[in-house]
Amino acid sequence: QFDLQEGFGAKLTASVMKQTAWLADNLHTSRNHRTLELYDILLVAIGFPHFPPSAAWERFAIAALNDNILSDFRPDGGHCEQSTHYHCIVLNNFILALRLLQENDRDFSDAAHERLAAALNFASAIDRLLFAGPFGDRRVFRVDLDFLRSTQVGELDIFKLNAQILEDGF
Repeated sequence: QFDLQEGFGAKLTASVMKQTAWLADNLHTSRNHRTLELYDILLVAIGFPHFPPSAAWERFAIAALNDNILSDFRPDGGHCEQSTHYHCIVLNNFILALRLLQENDRDFSDAAHERLAAALNFASAIDRLLFAGPFGDRRVFRVDLDFLRSTQVGELDIFKLNAQILEDGF
């Protein structure tokens, strides 16, 4: 453990704060890169709550991630870019953000939960259809199945069902 107020620790925290401020002011306008940038801001806001802008960064990141969920995934759960690869990557990133939020007594909106549930349902169908054979690549969609089983997200039964499908195979 090192002191975050002196020496290297102080330089590190100052650099993290400066880079996060730059990132917050220079976000991509939409989609996958923006989602990762917002997740980074959220990580810093929760991980460094003593930074003066952390509370504002957290509120901003949660609201913007909610918006991204609703704009990136259509009501049927499919990703707006209609790419199964992006669908799984983006969904995994949102699930990581959801886990971070829930482990810190925060959450996404109910509407975002419902959209994530639809996206997970869509992903389980993709997984069964596209990655089933000996040449299928199941590494594209990696989720924390224990987290999905324990979380309160959207239609909880859909999450539990799909977590079981993804774990058991078909």
